Amino acid sequence: MDKLLLVVIVIAAVVVIFKVLKDKKEQDKKEFKQSAENTEIQPEEIKEPEKPIFKKTIAYPESEVTADGKIQSKVLKGGIVKSDDENLMFMDGIKALVVEDEASDRQRIVDMLSEMNIAADIAENGLKSIQLIRENKYDMVFISYEMSRMDGVQTLRNIRKTEDSKSKDATFYIMIPEASKEPEIFFSKEGFKAMLKKPVGKFALQNAAAEAATSYLVKNDAETLNYIKYFYETEKVLQEFGMCYEEALKNHSNDLKALQTEAADFCDSYEDMSEEIMDSLYGRIKEDYADKMRILRKSAENLGVHELYEMADEHVDFAVKDNMDMAEEGWRTIELKWEETVSGLRSWLGKTDKLLNATQVLAVQDDSEK
Repeated sequence: MDKLLLVVIVIAAVVVIFKVLKDKKEQDKKEFKQSAENTEIQPEEIKEPEKPIFKKTIAYPESEVTADGKIQSKVLKGGIVKSDDENLMFMDGIKALVVEDEASDRQRIVDMLSEMNIAADIAENGLKSIQLIRENKYDMVFISYEMSRMDGVQTLRNIRKTEDSKSKDATFYIMIPEASKEPEIFFSKEGFKAMLKKPVGKFALQNAAAEAATSYLVKNDAETLNYIKYFYETEKVLQEFGMCYEEALKNHSNDLKALQTEAADFCDSYEDMSEEIMDSLYGRIKEDYADKMRILRKSAENLGVHELYEMADEHVDFAVKDNMDMAEEGWRTIELKWEETVSGLRSWLGKTDKLLNATQVLAVQDDSEK
Protein backbone atom coordinates (compact mmCIF):
# COMPACT_ATOMS: atom_id res chain seq x y z
CA MET A 1 0.00 0.00 0.00
CA ASP A 2 2.81 2.37 0.89
CA LYS A 3 4.54 1.56 -2.38
CA LEU A 4 1.38 2.33 -4.37
CA LEU A 5 1.00 5.69 -2.61
CA LEU A 6 4.63 6.54 -3.38
CA VAL A 7 4.13 5.82 -7.08
CA VAL A 8 1.04 8.04 -7.18
CA ILE A 9 2.91 10.88 -5.48
CA VAL A 10 5.83 10.62 -7.96
CA ILE A 11 3.49 10.62 -10.95
CA ALA A 12 1.64 13.66 -9.59
CA ALA A 13 4.91 15.47 -9.03
CA VAL A 14 6.04 14.78 -12.59
CA VAL A 15 2.75 16.09 -13.97
CA VAL A 16 3.01 19.26 -11.92
CA ILE A 17 6.62 19.86 -12.98
CA PHE A 18 5.75 19.27 -16.66
CA LYS A 19 2.84 21.74 -16.44
CA VAL A 20 5.03 24.38 -14.77
CA LEU A 21 7.70 24.02 -17.48
CA LYS A 22 5.08 24.17 -20.24
CA ASP A 23 3.49 27.32 -18.77
CA LYS A 24 6.93 28.97 -18.45
CA LYS A 25 7.74 28.13 -22.08
CA GLU A 26 4.45 29.65 -23.27
CA GLN A 27 5.09 32.76 -21.16
CA ASP A 28 8.60 33.13 -22.62
CA LYS A 29 7.22 32.87 -26.15
CA LYS A 30 4.55 35.47 -25.39
CA GLU A 31 7.08 37.89 -23.91
CA PHE A 32 9.47 37.42 -26.86
CA LYS A 33 6.66 38.14 -29.35
CA GLN A 34 5.62 41.28 -27.50
CA SER A 35 9.23 42.43 -27.32
CA ALA A 36 9.70 41.92 -31.05
CA GLU A 37 6.53 43.85 -31.86
CA ASN A 38 7.58 46.78 -29.68
CA THR A 39 11.17 46.93 -30.88
CA GLU A 40 11.94 49.33 -33.78
CA ILE A 41 14.69 47.90 -35.98
CA GLN A 42 17.19 50.62 -36.85
CA PRO A 43 18.69 50.40 -40.37
CA GLU A 44 22.44 50.34 -40.72
CA GLU A 45 24.00 53.68 -41.51
CA ILE A 46 24.84 54.00 -45.22
CA LYS A 47 28.09 55.80 -45.75
CA GLU A 48 28.70 57.84 -48.84
CA PRO A 49 31.80 56.91 -50.85
CA GLU A 50 34.80 59.00 -49.85
CA LYS A 51 35.58 59.88 -53.45
CA PRO A 52 32.91 59.81 -56.21
CA ILE A 53 34.23 58.01 -59.27
CA PHE A 54 32.31 60.17 -61.76
CA LYS A 55 32.80 63.93 -61.99
CA LYS A 56 30.97 64.75 -65.21
CA THR A 57 28.64 63.13 -67.64
CA ILE A 58 29.47 59.94 -69.49
CA ALA A 59 29.72 59.86 -73.27
CA TYR A 60 26.19 60.32 -74.55
CA PRO A 61 24.39 58.81 -71.53
CA GLU A 62 21.15 60.67 -72.20
CA SER A 63 17.94 58.71 -71.76
CA GLU A 64 15.54 60.52 -74.04
CA VAL A 65 15.36 62.52 -77.24
CA THR A 66 13.39 65.66 -78.05
CA ALA A 67 10.72 65.74 -80.75
CA ASP A 68 13.18 67.02 -83.36
CA GLY A 69 15.53 64.12 -82.70
CA LYS A 70 18.12 66.02 -80.66
CA ILE A 71 19.59 64.22 -77.67
CA GLN A 72 18.31 65.76 -74.44
CA SER A 73 20.84 65.83 -71.60
CA LYS A 74 19.64 64.74 -68.21
CA VAL A 75 21.07 64.68 -64.72
CA LEU A 76 21.60 61.05 -63.80
CA LYS A 77 21.99 59.39 -60.42
CA GLY A 78 25.24 58.08 -59.01
CA GLY A 79 27.13 61.34 -58.97
CA ILE A 80 26.79 62.02 -62.70
CA VAL A 81 25.91 65.58 -63.59
CA LYS A 82 25.10 67.42 -66.77
CA SER A 83 28.10 68.94 -68.52
CA ASP A 84 28.01 71.80 -70.99
CA ASP A 85 31.26 70.79 -72.69
CA GLU A 86 31.86 67.73 -74.87
CA ASN A 87 30.22 64.64 -73.39
CA LEU A 88 33.03 62.57 -71.94
CA MET A 89 33.34 60.19 -69.06
CA PHE A 90 35.63 61.33 -66.26
CA MET A 91 36.94 58.87 -63.70
CA ASP A 92 39.09 59.44 -60.66
CA GLY A 93 41.41 57.03 -58.93
CA ILE A 94 42.04 54.65 -61.84
CA LYS A 95 45.52 54.12 -63.24
CA ALA A 96 46.33 52.48 -66.57
CA LEU A 97 49.37 51.20 -68.43
CA VAL A 98 49.52 51.29 -72.24
CA VAL A 99 52.00 48.85 -73.80
CA GLU A 100 52.36 49.81 -77.47
CA ASP A 101 55.37 50.15 -79.78
CA GLU A 102 53.55 52.36 -82.31
CA ALA A 103 53.94 55.94 -81.08
CA SER A 104 50.80 57.28 -82.79
CA ASP A 105 48.55 54.48 -81.45
CA ARG A 106 50.10 54.83 -78.00
CA GLN A 107 49.53 58.58 -77.84
CA ARG A 108 45.96 58.32 -79.12
CA ILE A 109 44.98 55.93 -76.32
CA VAL A 110 46.76 57.98 -73.66
CA ASP A 111 44.96 61.11 -74.85
CA MET A 112 41.54 59.43 -74.64
CA LEU A 113 42.30 58.12 -71.16
CA SER A 114 43.43 61.59 -70.13
CA GLU A 115 40.09 63.01 -71.30
CA MET A 116 38.46 60.60 -68.83
CA ASN A 117 40.76 61.87 -66.08
CA ILE A 118 42.54 58.52 -65.97
CA ALA A 119 46.27 58.59 -65.29
CA ALA A 120 48.22 56.49 -67.79
CA ASP A 121 51.83 55.38 -68.10
CA ILE A 122 53.34 54.11 -71.35
CA ALA A 123 55.70 51.28 -72.21
CA GLU A 124 57.26 51.07 -75.67
CA ASN A 125 57.71 47.30 -75.38
CA GLY A 126 57.05 44.28 -73.21
CA LEU A 127 60.32 44.54 -71.28
CA LYS A 128 59.53 48.10 -70.24
CA SER A 129 56.05 47.05 -69.07
CA ILE A 130 57.55 44.44 -66.71
CA GLN A 131 59.74 47.11 -65.17
CA LEU A 132 56.77 49.44 -64.69
CA ILE A 133 54.47 46.85 -63.09
CA ARG A 134 57.22 46.23 -60.53
CA GLU A 135 57.19 49.91 -59.63
CA ASN A 136 53.49 50.84 -59.91
CA LYS A 137 50.04 49.49 -59.19
CA TYR A 138 47.78 49.57 -62.27
CA ASP A 139 44.05 48.91 -62.43
CA MET A 140 44.08 48.07 -66.15
CA VAL A 141 46.76 47.29 -68.71
CA PHE A 142 46.33 47.61 -72.48
CA ILE A 143 48.83 45.49 -74.45
CA SER A 144 49.35 45.56 -78.21
CA TYR A 145 49.36 42.09 -79.77
CA GLU A 146 51.89 42.76 -82.53
CA MET A 147 55.10 44.20 -81.07
CA SER A 148 58.74 43.64 -81.95
CA ARG A 149 60.91 41.44 -79.71
CA MET A 150 58.01 40.34 -77.50
CA ASP A 151 54.38 40.13 -78.64
CA GLY A 152 51.38 40.90 -76.43
CA VAL A 153 50.65 37.32 -75.39
CA GLN A 154 54.24 36.65 -74.35
CA THR A 155 54.30 39.99 -72.54
CA LEU A 156 51.34 38.97 -70.38
CA ARG A 157 52.87 35.57 -69.70
CA ASN A 158 56.04 37.25 -68.44
CA ILE A 159 54.06 39.77 -66.38
CA ARG A 160 52.21 36.89 -64.72
CA LYS A 161 55.55 35.30 -63.81
CA THR A 162 56.85 38.51 -62.22
CA GLU A 163 56.70 37.73 -58.50
CA ASP A 164 57.35 41.27 -57.29
CA SER A 165 54.60 42.77 -59.47
CA LYS A 166 52.47 45.45 -57.83
CA SER A 167 49.72 44.93 -60.41
CA LYS A 168 48.66 41.34 -59.82
CA ASP A 169 44.99 42.39 -59.64
CA ALA A 170 45.06 44.47 -62.83
CA THR A 171 42.64 43.79 -65.69
CA PHE A 172 44.41 43.07 -68.98
CA TYR A 173 43.20 43.91 -72.50
CA ILE A 174 44.81 42.83 -75.80
CA MET A 175 44.76 45.32 -78.69
CA ILE A 176 44.79 43.58 -82.07
CA PRO A 177 45.03 44.87 -85.68
CA GLU A 178 41.73 45.55 -87.43
CA ALA A 179 42.34 42.76 -89.97
CA SER A 180 43.35 40.15 -87.38
CA LYS A 181 41.34 36.92 -87.46
CA GLU A 182 42.46 35.53 -84.11
CA PRO A 183 39.45 34.25 -82.11
CA GLU A 184 38.74 35.98 -78.82
CA ILE A 185 38.83 32.67 -76.94
CA PHE A 186 42.55 32.39 -77.74
CA PHE A 187 43.26 35.59 -75.81
CA SER A 188 40.79 34.88 -73.00
CA LYS A 189 42.59 31.61 -72.26
CA GLU A 190 45.80 33.60 -71.89
CA GLY A 191 44.18 35.79 -69.24
CA PHE A 192 42.97 38.81 -71.20
CA LYS A 193 39.62 40.29 -70.17
CA ALA A 194 38.71 41.32 -73.71
CA MET A 195 40.05 41.74 -77.23
CA LEU A 196 39.99 45.33 -78.50
CA LYS A 197 40.38 45.94 -82.22
CA LYS A 198 42.47 48.84 -83.45
CA PRO A 199 41.91 51.68 -83.69
CA VAL A 200 40.67 51.26 -80.12
CA GLY A 201 37.54 53.35 -79.62
CA LYS A 202 36.66 55.69 -76.79
CA PHE A 203 33.66 53.59 -75.80
CA ALA A 204 35.86 50.50 -75.47
CA LEU A 205 38.11 52.41 -73.06
CA GLN A 206 35.11 53.65 -71.09
CA ASN A 207 33.81 50.11 -70.74
CA ALA A 208 37.22 48.91 -69.59
CA ALA A 209 37.39 51.71 -67.03
CA ALA A 210 33.93 50.83 -65.70
CA GLU A 211 34.99 47.18 -65.34
CA ALA A 212 38.15 48.20 -63.48
CA ALA A 213 36.38 50.63 -61.16
CA THR A 214 35.66 49.46 -57.62
CA SER A 215 33.58 52.40 -56.43
CA TYR A 216 30.13 51.82 -54.97
CA LEU A 217 28.78 54.41 -57.40
CA VAL A 218 29.96 52.46 -60.43
CA LYS A 219 29.09 48.95 -59.37
CA ASN A 220 25.60 49.85 -58.13
CA ASP A 221 24.55 52.27 -60.84
CA ALA A 222 22.93 49.85 -63.30
CA GLU A 223 21.67 52.67 -65.52
CA THR A 224 25.16 54.09 -66.01
CA LEU A 225 26.72 50.68 -66.62
CA ASN A 226 24.03 49.90 -69.19
CA TYR A 227 24.79 53.09 -71.08
CA ILE A 228 28.49 52.31 -71.15
CA LYS A 229 27.93 48.72 -72.28
CA TYR A 230 25.37 49.78 -74.88
CA PHE A 231 27.69 52.19 -76.66
CA TYR A 232 30.64 49.78 -76.41
CA GLU A 233 28.67 46.93 -77.99
CA THR A 234 27.40 49.24 -80.76
CA GLU A 235 30.94 50.46 -81.39
CA LYS A 236 32.13 46.85 -81.79
CA VAL A 237 29.38 46.01 -84.29
CA LEU A 238 30.13 49.04 -86.47
CA GLN A 239 33.87 48.56 -86.19
CA GLU A 240 33.55 45.20 -87.95
CA PHE A 241 33.11 46.97 -91.28
CA GLY A 242 35.41 49.90 -90.50
CA MET A 243 33.00 52.52 -89.15
CA CYS A 244 34.09 54.73 -86.23
CA TYR A 245 30.94 55.20 -84.14
CA GLU A 246 32.36 58.00 -82.01
CA GLU A 247 33.42 60.01 -85.06
CA ALA A 248 30.12 59.42 -86.87
CA LEU A 249 28.17 60.70 -83.87
CA LYS A 250 30.42 63.72 -83.59
CA ASN A 251 29.93 64.47 -87.31
CA HIS A 252 26.19 64.59 -86.65
CA SER A 253 26.40 66.78 -83.52
CA ASN A 254 25.65 63.74 -81.33
CA ASP A 255 22.25 63.51 -83.04
CA LEU A 256 21.70 59.75 -83.27
CA LYS A 257 18.54 60.08 -85.33
CA ALA A 258 20.35 62.23 -87.91
CA LEU A 259 23.14 59.64 -88.11
CA GLN A 260 20.67 56.81 -88.65
CA THR A 261 18.80 58.81 -91.28
CA GLU A 262 21.97 59.44 -93.28
CA ALA A 263 23.00 55.80 -92.90
CA ALA A 264 19.61 54.65 -94.19
CA ASP A 265 19.78 57.07 -97.14
CA PHE A 266 23.29 55.87 -97.91
CA CYS A 267 22.04 52.27 -98.08
CA ASP A 268 18.94 53.12 -100.14
CA SER A 269 20.93 55.02 -102.76
CA TYR A 270 23.58 52.33 -103.22
CA GLU A 271 22.10 50.44 -106.18
CA ASP A 272 21.21 53.50 -108.28
CA MET A 273 24.36 55.43 -107.45
CA SER A 274 26.74 52.55 -108.13
CA GLU A 275 25.07 51.98 -111.49
CA GLU A 276 25.40 55.67 -112.39
CA ILE A 277 29.07 55.67 -111.38
CA MET A 278 29.75 52.62 -113.54
CA ASP A 279 28.09 54.34 -116.53
CA SER A 280 30.37 57.34 -116.02
CA LEU A 281 33.40 55.11 -115.59
CA TYR A 282 32.94 52.97 -118.69
CA GLY A 283 31.67 55.93 -120.67
CA ARG A 284 34.85 57.77 -119.70
CA ILE A 285 32.87 60.79 -118.48
CA LYS A 286 35.56 61.88 -116.07
CA GLU A 287 33.85 65.07 -114.77
CA ASP A 288 30.67 63.19 -113.83
CA TYR A 289 32.72 60.34 -112.35
CA ALA A 290 34.69 62.78 -110.20
CA ASP A 291 31.51 64.53 -108.99
CA LYS A 292 29.83 61.29 -107.99
CA MET A 293 32.97 60.03 -106.25
CA ARG A 294 33.08 63.29 -104.29
CA ILE A 295 29.55 62.56 -103.07
CA LEU A 296 30.59 59.05 -102.04
CA ARG A 297 33.70 60.45 -100.36
CA LYS A 298 31.65 62.96 -98.35
CA SER A 299 29.15 60.31 -97.22
CA ALA A 300 31.95 57.98 -96.16
CA GLU A 301 33.55 60.82 -94.20
CA ASN A 302 30.28 61.70 -92.45
CA LEU A 303 29.73 58.05 -91.50
CA GLY A 304 33.27 57.65 -90.19
CA VAL A 305 34.24 54.92 -92.69
CA HIS A 306 37.88 55.86 -93.29
CA GLU A 307 38.87 53.14 -95.75
CA LEU A 308 35.97 53.86 -98.09
CA TYR A 309 36.71 57.59 -97.82
CA GLU A 310 40.35 57.05 -98.82
CA MET A 311 39.34 54.86 -101.77
CA ALA A 312 36.82 57.41 -103.03
CA ASP A 313 39.39 60.17 -102.62
CA GLU A 314 41.84 58.18 -104.74
CA HIS A 315 39.24 57.75 -107.48
CA VAL A 316 38.47 61.48 -107.48
CA ASP A 317 42.17 61.97 -108.09
CA PHE A 318 42.11 59.43 -110.93
CA ALA A 319 39.31 61.34 -112.67
CA VAL A 320 40.88 64.76 -112.13
CA LYS A 321 44.14 63.52 -113.65
CA ASP A 322 42.27 61.86 -116.53
CA ASN A 323 43.48 58.44 -115.47
CA MET A 324 40.26 56.51 -116.07
CA ASP A 325 42.11 53.28 -116.81
CA MET A 326 43.45 53.25 -113.26
CA ALA A 327 39.95 54.01 -111.98
CA GLU A 328 38.60 51.03 -113.92
CA GLU A 329 41.31 48.75 -112.53
CA GLY A 330 40.49 49.82 -108.99
CA TRP A 331 36.72 49.84 -109.38
CA ARG A 332 36.10 46.32 -108.06
CA THR A 333 38.07 47.04 -104.88
CA ILE A 334 36.09 50.15 -104.02
CA GLU A 335 32.82 48.44 -104.96
CA LEU A 336 33.51 45.56 -102.55
CA LYS A 337 34.24 47.99 -99.70
CA TRP A 338 31.12 49.97 -100.58
CA GLU A 339 29.02 46.79 -100.52
CA GLU A 340 30.53 45.77 -97.18
CA THR A 341 29.70 49.18 -95.69
CA VAL A 342 26.11 49.08 -96.94
CA SER A 343 25.64 45.52 -95.67
CA GLY A 344 27.01 46.45 -92.24
CA LEU A 345 24.86 49.56 -91.95
CA ARG A 346 21.72 47.66 -92.97
CA SER A 347 22.44 45.03 -90.37
CA TRP A 348 22.98 47.68 -87.69
CA LEU A 349 19.81 49.59 -88.57
CA GLY A 350 17.84 46.35 -88.69
CA LYS A 351 19.00 45.37 -85.21
CA THR A 352 18.17 48.77 -83.72
CA ASP A 353 14.71 49.47 -85.09
CA LYS A 354 13.57 50.83 -81.71
CA LEU A 355 16.16 53.59 -82.03
CA LEU A 356 14.26 55.05 -84.95
CA ASN A 357 11.50 56.07 -82.54
CA ALA A 358 12.47 59.54 -81.36
CA THR A 359 11.02 58.99 -77.89
CA GLN A 360 12.99 55.79 -77.32
CA VAL A 361 16.35 56.50 -78.93
CA LEU A 362 18.50 55.81 -75.92
CA ALA A 363 16.07 53.87 -73.75
CA VAL A 364 18.52 51.27 -72.50
CA GLN A 365 16.83 48.73 -70.27
CA ASP A 366 18.50 46.90 -67.43
CA ASP A 367 18.45 43.13 -67.21
CA SER A 368 15.31 43.07 -65.12
CA GLU A 369 13.33 44.88 -67.82
CA LYS A 370 14.54 42.85 -70.83
